[in-house]
Amino acid sequence: MQGDQTEIQAAGERLLKMVRDLPNQFKEGLRLGKEAAQANGELAAAPQIILAGMGGSGIAADLFRDVVQDKLPITIVKDYRLPANATTQTLVIGISYSGNTEEVVALFKEAQRKACKTMAITSNGALGELAGKKAIRIPFGLAPRAAVGYMLGALIGFFHYAQRLRIKPEEVQETLGAISRPGLEQKGRDLAQLIGDAIPLIYTGQELAGAGLRWKQGFNENAKRLAFSNTIPELNHNEMLALTQGPKGFFALLLRDAQDHERVRRRFDLTKDLLKQADVPAVELSLKGTSKLARLLSVVILGDFVSVHAGLIAGVDPLEVKAIEQFKLSLKEQRPLAKFK
Repeated sequence: MQGDQTEIQAAGERLLKMVRDLPNQFKEGLRLGKEAAQANGELAAAPQIILAGMGGSGIAADLFRDVVQDKLPITIVKDYRLPANATTQTLVIGISYSGNTEEVVALFKEAQRKACKTMAITSNGALGELAGKKAIRIPFGLAPRAAVGYMLGALIGFFHYAQRLRIKPEEVQETLGAISRPGLEQKGRDLAQLIGDAIPLIYTGQELAGAGLRWKQGFNENAKRLAFSNTIPELNHNEMLALTQGPKGFFALLLRDAQDHERVRRRFDLTKDLLKQADVPAVELSLKGTSKLARLLSVVILGDFVSVHAGLIAGVDPLEVKAIEQFKLSLKEQRPLAKFK
């Protein structure tokens, strides 16, 4: 048993090292995006942009949407097929760390058949081969979910240096400072201990939906735990009814942004009151920072620290994804799913 725990701790430390490297990843991603803009910057002028990606790679698209909001005409696709309105003027960016995500590869091939404009963000694989010189190639050897800094940085860098998006130098500097702040990891460890073995409910405003999804996915992959994310005001039209029944075994995390709509702020306050009435423990995290980018990435790295330490506290390997690999193998070989161990 001790040997198993030693291996788990070693795996956790490897993943934590990747999380701590987010500032360097983000800087390198911006540089790679700049190079891509210099080579293929004309693609950024497309009137419609589709970002295709799954899981730990696809989350970069969700976070990018959190950053740009209504500044770019973005559609995120997490499926095998293009939307029906994709045309030759549509830019399709496939995002797959391995380059072999079957949904992304299938969609990318369809985009090329339909003569859409195409780009990719990948370490290589089939997607890299399909994209050729229009691939932004990021370093290989990481867990896909732990390479988010490269992928998000590449998206921001590409559209910024192609002059489709404006990110000020001071925003970048503030962001790098925010995600390098001493004490972030300890805060994440403390929060993981507070949550214990409860099922997390992650609530955000709509403008931070990607961040909420990142926290959810982190608990799923790093802690092997069910978790749920939802947005305000949407949850006030459905999920809150379940809260009135006093559900047990949950822990709510309210991620509040300084730029939330005034009515969303009021809804957060009332939702917090409802959680208290329902005896659902909750922690409110108020994102601070001048720029949206700094606030977003600071809460992303905090969530990563929380979920990795939650896994370690629970005694599970935060890096292990055997069930996903086994599922993919059964899918590829068209055979029944073997029993998970």
